[in-house]
Amino acid sequence: MTAQQLDQTNGTDDVEQPTVARKSDLSPYAAHLLVNAIAHRKTPDAKDVRPQMFYGYAKRGVILSYCAASLAGEGSDHKTHAKCEDVLFDGEEFYAWLKRYFAGERTARTQVDVDALSAQFEIE
Repeated sequence: MTAQQLDQTNGTDDVEQPTVARKSDLSPYAAHLLVNAIAHRKTPDAKDVRPQMFYGYAKRGVILSYCAASLAGEGSDHKTHAKCEDVLFDGEEFYAWLKRYFAGERTARTQVDVDALSAQFEIE
């Protein structure tokens, strides 16, 4: 198609654009299963992560999440809906976090140097 023809169609083209599949939203529990499965596939003796880590990430907003009940008009977002039993991570946001996690970027607290810390708080 020439530039003049494209301009006449307001920049649209009849060629269908490929559809990009969106990642499925998933629960914190499913997220922990997925992370453990990937970790064990990469390193068979990898240490398992616990599901509580992901519920904490949802609560603190580390990974974008929402309360599924809010979609049905039964509540508000997860941060203000404390008793939400249907917390879901946004699939695309979780995927971005997952790539960072396995690239070595950790979102959890760093290891504490207990000896240095105890020296600061020593009681005489």
